Amino acid sequence: MADGNGAFLRQIAEAIAIISEVPGYEAVAAHLGNWQSRGRIKVNPRLPDRARAGLWGCITLGPETLASPPLSVAQTLVHEHFHLTRQHPLLKSVSFWMGVFTRSHPMLRYERPAYLAAWRFLEAAARAQPALGPLARAERAAIQQVFQSGFGATLSDQ
Repeated sequence: MADGNGAFLRQIAEAIAIISEVPGYEAVAAHLGNWQSRGRIKVNPRLPDRARAGLWGCITLGPETLASPPLSVAQTLVHEHFHLTRQHPLLKSVSFWMGVFTRSHPMLRYERPAYLAAWRFLEAAARAQPALGPLARAERAAIQQVFQSGFGATLSDQ
């Protein structure tokens, strides 16, 4: 992280380029590219999370994401893009209270669709670019493991 924001911006641009080459994800890549050019994708080396979608339509990437390969950055951007474009922020409250009432993880219902969006993207990326297949499968397994350990549930494409 010592070489400054230029390296981060290139890494983000490379991840967006990967997204743009996956059929069905061209609009997501265009949207993310627009956000990047407007400064709505930011880096915070002290962010304790992998990434975070903010209420005001910004994505903040943490050090774990930026230490990852470009395909991993791409799936993280797809995940956060899903939160910002497909989920109303009040769904966090709904998820919280449903978790309280069902005694499950309070963010399970909010996070599952975004994790699935990233999971599906990786599957599509592996089909579109066979050279990415092994890394995409490893990323999918990592997403499954993180979801299982963090939310106590299996991530399944139902």
